[in-house]
Amino acid sequence: MVGLPGQSADMLADDLLALAALEPDMAGIGPFIPHPQTPMGNADNSSVSLALNVLAVARLLLKDTHLPTTTALETLAEGFPSQRSESRSERDHAEFYSKKIQKTL
Repeated sequence: MVGLPGQSADMLADDLLALAALEPDMAGIGPFIPHPQTPMGNADNSSVSLALNVLAVARLLLKDTHLPTTTALETLAEGFPSQRSESRSERDHAEFYSKKIQKTL
């Protein structure tokens, strides 16, 4: 799950590296969408851009793994890319985990 409250770029990179080590046949990667009847119900939705960046890095690491589209991503992506442009922190976030993963390859 991408974009959980408190999730850092370092955590995302570690998750992707752990997933690659498992060599799965299929992996579902999608954005966090809060539900009002849960403890994180008031949290913000994850970013479509961040979820797509994580999927892109996953594709590079998991060349033979099936990465199905998630309905959560489709829900958030309505109107994408006409959404607001990604924030500076989202770009920094993506750049950080991309560099960390490149160092391990």
